[in-house]
Amino acid sequence: MYDVGEFLGGFIKLDDSDPLGWGECMRIKVLVDINKPFRSGLFLASGQNQSRWIDLKYERLADFCFFCGRLDHTEKECQYKEQAKEGDTKMAYQYGPWLRASPRKRIRVDMAERDFEKAWLDKLRLSTANKKLLLIMIQMLSRWGR
Repeated sequence: MYDVGEFLGGFIKLDDSDPLGWGECMRIKVLVDINKPFRSGLFLASGQNQSRWIDLKYERLADFCFFCGRLDHTEKECQYKEQAKEGDTKMAYQYGPWLRASPRKRIRVDMAERDFEKAWLDKLRLSTANKKLLLIMIQMLSRWGR
């Protein structure tokens, strides 16, 4: 997720309120250049020579222009829309209310259950690290002829 955040403008923080990450979405906090249009999504690598389109949504989003996707104005005052009209091209709207995500509601979770999940995840990470360490030790011992 760090790479996705950096691609969008700058990674700040990953929401780890669900330590297993099994929710329907992943939340990250990123820096966004408000002088550029919002991104409606991105392609994410999902295997060898494969990628998937991932829709992006923005929480606590102020009014923005549905034509150009910028924050500092609405569609009525959009200079880019006026320029597009002069160019005699078809206007396609890539932005709209679907880019808004309502702020996540805090669900009351039993703290014991959450602590259990975190401990289980830490144990899993530790066991993976131990397996790697054991593999390295076995490789070293085999080099010494033991």
